[in-house]
Amino acid sequence: MRPIELTLQGLHSFRDKQTVDFSSLCEGGVFGIFGPTGSGKSSILDAMTLSLYGKVERAPGNTQGILNHAEEQLAVSFTFSLGKGKRENTYKVERTFKRTKENGLRQATARLINVTENSAVIADKAGDVTKEAESLLGLSIDDFTRAVVLPQGKFSEFLSLKGTERRKMLQRLFHLEKYGDELNQKLRHRLVSARHEKELIEKEQAGLGEASMQSLKKAESHVAQLQKQIEKQEKEVEVTQKDYEKGKQKREWHKQLQLLERELANLEKQAPEIAEKKENIKLAKEANILFPYIQEVSESEEQLNHWQKKETIAQEQLKSVKQEAEASKQTYDKAFKEQEEHEVPIKLLLENFRQMEGKQKDLQYRQKEANEKSYKCDELSKDIEKLSESHKQVMKNKQKYEEVQANLKSHLAETEPATEEKNQMKEAADKRYKLKFLEDQIEETKERLEKASKDYGKAEAAVDSVNKSKMSLSDKLKERFRQISLWYNFVEDKKTLLDTLKAGLTEIQEREKQNYFNSAVNELRRSLNKGEACPVCGSRDHHSSVEPAHMQAAAASEIQEADNYEALEEEIRMAERQFEESVWRLDQTAKQAPFADLSPDRHETDESQDVLPPLEDSRFPNAWNEWKTRWESQRKSIDHLISRFNSEIKEWTKINEETSGENLLLQQAKQRYSDLEKELEDKRASYKQELANWQKQFPQIPYKEVEQILEKFHKREEESEATRSRLENSVPVIDECRAKAEKVNDQLQSCKVEYSKYESEYNEQIKRIEEIRREIETVTKGEELNPLIQRYEQKLNNLIANTSNTKEHLEKAENDFRNAETALNECRHAIKEAEERHARALARWREQKKDSSFTDIEEVQHYRQQPEKLEQWEQDISGHEDKFKEISMKYKELQTNLNDVYLTEEDLTVLEQRFKEAKVEMEQLRTSLGAAEHQLEDIKQKMERYESLETKRKEYEHMLDQLTKLDKVFRGKEFVDFIAEEQLVQVSRLASERLRVLTRGRYAIEVDSGGGFIMRDDANGGVKRPVSTLSGGETFLTSLALALSLSASIQLKGEHSLEFFFLDEGFGTLDPELLETVVSALEQLHTDHLAVGVISHVPELKERLPRKLLVTPAEPGGKGSTIKLENL
Repeated sequence: MRPIELTLQGLHSFRDKQTVDFSSLCEGGVFGIFGPTGSGKSSILDAMTLSLYGKVERAPGNTQGILNHAEEQLAVSFTFSLGKGKRENTYKVERTFKRTKENGLRQATARLINVTENSAVIADKAGDVTKEAESLLGLSIDDFTRAVVLPQGKFSEFLSLKGTERRKMLQRLFHLEKYGDELNQKLRHRLVSARHEKELIEKEQAGLGEASMQSLKKAESHVAQLQKQIEKQEKEVEVTQKDYEKGKQKREWHKQLQLLERELANLEKQAPEIAEKKENIKLAKEANILFPYIQEVSESEEQLNHWQKKETIAQEQLKSVKQEAEASKQTYDKAFKEQEEHEVPIKLLLENFRQMEGKQKDLQYRQKEANEKSYKCDELSKDIEKLSESHKQVMKNKQKYEEVQANLKSHLAETEPATEEKNQMKEAADKRYKLKFLEDQIEETKERLEKASKDYGKAEAAVDSVNKSKMSLSDKLKERFRQISLWYNFVEDKKTLLDTLKAGLTEIQEREKQNYFNSAVNELRRSLNKGEACPVCGSRDHHSSVEPAHMQAAAASEIQEADNYEALEEEIRMAERQFEESVWRLDQTAKQAPFADLSPDRHETDESQDVLPPLEDSRFPNAWNEWKTRWESQRKSIDHLISRFNSEIKEWTKINEETSGENLLLQQAKQRYSDLEKELEDKRASYKQELANWQKQFPQIPYKEVEQILEKFHKREEESEATRSRLENSVPVIDECRAKAEKVNDQLQSCKVEYSKYESEYNEQIKRIEEIRREIETVTKGEELNPLIQRYEQKLNNLIANTSNTKEHLEKAENDFRNAETALNECRHAIKEAEERHARALARWREQKKDSSFTDIEEVQHYRQQPEKLEQWEQDISGHEDKFKEISMKYKELQTNLNDVYLTEEDLTVLEQRFKEAKVEMEQLRTSLGAAEHQLEDIKQKMERYESLETKRKEYEHMLDQLTKLDKVFRGKEFVDFIAEEQLVQVSRLASERLRVLTRGRYAIEVDSGGGFIMRDDANGGVKRPVSTLSGGETFLTSLALALSLSASIQLKGEHSLEFFFLDEGFGTLDPELLETVVSALEQLHTDHLAVGVISHVPELKERLPRKLLVTPAEPGGKGSTIKLENL
């Protein structure tokens, strides 16, 4: 990540918009941010985190108190780039905050924009912007802050911390807690889960039941036996089924034979009916042939009768239509004559009436215009009256305003302050605001000093409380250490006792060996003959010596007790190992003590109980057993003592850490109190100086009365300003009155002219209206014009309509007469044709009747049948004959098949019963086989499931073993300490590389076995020495190298490296020579991908750095802090 530009406005002491151009600032590699304490240097870093993450880490509630008290809005934006070369992208993040009614702060807008080429908004909501920023950088706000800002004092402290305290600091920096309780919780969860799964598998295995190989073989044998029985039974079923099927077929044939006999008898009964149908078919066919001739006779006769009737009707209609036509002719002639007489006079009258109708419309229009002009004259008369009154009122108001204006000018001359007095009062007000600001700061500092005093008292009380606890625990530890020393000496004394026992046991064993040797020699001598060579020494002279009886008995007794001594020797060796273990544990425990200068009295131990009788004494076995019992009890006491001591040592370490922390808080509280006292004195001195300046500059204005004087002055100013405002406002009012008077006068004259015009036009229109009205009355003779026109139009329409209607009626009557004549002629012609057709039909019928079986028409109609019925009769006859043939053939075939063998129902029932019994038995066998096969498959599945579960159970068993071992390893904080130690070694390696660059290859940092830092001086042959021997400059360089290494390690969590970091203060205590060393070292750190920013107020450092950002503090009551980039 490379910073490009940062803007901030309204943040802390910054009021106006300020811009930091990091592109120019980072070009030189090392740059400085300088300004007095409280000027706002650290606010630049706050603006970065506020832009990226929406909060300021050091502010209460992350945003409380960050908005400038004189502003209502806060705005920050940060432009930066990620990646290199073609993969480089530039982003800009913007946020604005506004003050709420409750004097809180709310985030108004937030945007993250990719400005690489075309601007594209990535996120525009506060939460989304923060998530996207974290995603791009790969760092949380805590990681970003720790990686970007390197406070020198903290890392110098880190260099000198002890092993445990340094590891705790590493755990906080790298969030190693996840390897402690979190990891243990996950491990225990997995352990419980694995144990639960293993128990479930074992329960399921137990619930599977029969799943052995013996059960499988037994089930397979049972299935094979059932399969053989089924094969045999299938053959039996097949034989019985064939017998049954044959018997059932014969029985069926016998039934069919009986049925066919009954059907043949029925067919013989139907034979007479079939013969009668054959005769009827013959007559019906002959009748059907003659029927068309009969039908033609009937139809021609009906047609002749029809036309004769129509002829009679047509003659009557012709006579009636002729009379009606003659009457219509007379009516039409009368109507036509009446129209010729009256039509023209009526039309002339209507034309004259319509002319009068136009004049009447013109009369109405002229009357309307006359009314409008009359109304307009009335309105203009009213307007003239109103305008006259308005003109008088406007002139009266104008005179009144001019009098008020003159009075205001006189009052302004009396009240307005002089310019010199205004300037003096303005300077006094500014000076008073500055003094008031100093008073408020003094009061605020007093409150802070009082709070710091209380904090200092609480810190002292906390230190006293911790020290008392430490003293109490120290007394306990001393007592424990004294007890450990006593037990250590006690065990050493017991070791001496065991040495004595071992010496006595060795002596007895040597004596046993000698006795055994003597016994063997005597036995060999007794076994040799006189003159026989000895197989050991070759001598032939064998001096025989006889052992005394008591020596032989003693030797035999000692040989018998040899086994007991071997067991005793093993017990002594075991006791020696336990002693060694106890001595080692007591020694290791004592080494952990914070003091080891105690010399306990060795005579306090009770050694009377540890005296044992000699080995040969008969009391020794019982005494030895009692001694072993006492030692077991004493060993448990030692274990309990060591456990208690270790617990108290941990408590001692914890109290030491608390003591260091409380002492550090006490020092900080004391320093804060001292700083606030000095700050209060400085502010009081500034206040006195400002008050003295006041008395010199404004001797005529007492400071205590300045508020009353300023208030009176402000009232005079307000009064004069109000008077001036009223005076200025009066000018346009008077001008407006003057303009309004002129406007009203113009309107009044215009209305008078317009009134004369409308009055003349109205009189002319009234005269013309009277002339038109007299002309209309002459034509209409006093009647209403519209009803008169309607009456004559109706009269004319009636004449025309009457003539038209009579003409239409005449034409219709004449047309009806012609149609009636035509119809009568058609009827006469049709009668003639019908007579000819009837004569032809009778002649053909008589000709056909000669050769038929019928004598008259009625007989033909009786035997005539429809073709469908004839076809049905023929089908019935054909069906009867075909069925008789078919049944006869089947009857012969069945007799052949039966061959005179007939089965009764009882015989068939016996065959069926045999078949069903065989089939039922086979179904039972198949059911048994299915159950057996299902049982076999179930056993196979259970075996497969058991083997599968067994594999899983072994896996979980192996996993449980591993998890149990891991649980033992991860208990406590040993693993976290191990990770911290590994992280420390990695950090020291990175720090050594940087320190080698900073010191030109002279120094390197290593970690000793105790987890502490040691320095390796490669310029002096690799000599190693403690960090406490480093000079001030060497300590600074080493701390800087550690800081950079820790920052780089933290950055490993992110996707992109940070190409800049800030060193916050830490330079105020360096002398000029050491300062030169530090600046040179910082310049050596500069690369193309790393810029170093130094935040300080040290003037010497400011002069040394070529590029710097100068922060000017805010002025009380004036503008806020400002930023200026300066290059040498």
